[in-house]
Amino acid sequence: SYETVQPPGYYWLAGALFHVIEGVDPQLTRRLRPPLTPESEYTRYGWTAQSYGFLWAMQILRWFNIAIGALTLFFIYRGTRQLLGAAEGVPSALAVTGVVALTPQFLHNTAAVSNDALANACGALFFWLLVDVALRPPSGRRLAVAAATAIVLPFLVKLTLLPMSAALLLMLVWRAGRAHGRLLLVVALMAPAVLAAGLALATPATARFLLRTLWW
Repeated sequence: SYETVQPPGYYWLAGALFHVIEGVDPQLTRRLRPPLTPESEYTRYGWTAQSYGFLWAMQILRWFNIAIGALTLFFIYRGTRQLLGAAEGVPSALAVTGVVALTPQFLHNTAAVSNDALANACGALFFWLLVDVALRPPSGRRLAVAAATAIVLPFLVKLTLLPMSAALLLMLVWRAGRAHGRLLLVVALMAPAVLAAGLALATPATARFLLRTLWW
């Protein structure tokens, strides 16, 4: 119940894995929901001979998150290498990537079943795009793809991506110049407002969570 206000992107992907298992045998994902204990607000699950498949599915999701963590490290490496230079930046990029890979919180988020792993990957992608846009004037297509990525992913994956997406949008406006800057500025200002309005109409609980996140 705690995670129901989160954006749905990660849970669509995770649900697809569960759907595959259910296609093999519906009993494999039979979920048990014992009554909540007074000490905790979180739903607890019981593992029995009938619900072992659900535990198996959770293990699959942990490996799924580990794969997402590897993608995060790839984005960090590419962004750092581009920032520091193609040849001389390789050792430093490897060092930066290694520091991130060995950070306990990163290891925890990557090995756990939550949307944090996908949020990390999207944040690393924003970092790479931010470096790319800062160093190379974006063409029309790259401009549109980067802007769409910055606008959509926070509302699709996790709202804590909003600061990074805002930084990327500002960089896009600055780099676009007089030719595209005014149009992109309008899109950058209007698109999040339109998405937020649609979010409020479709899922009010998620919209309230968005406001609390922005206030936090």
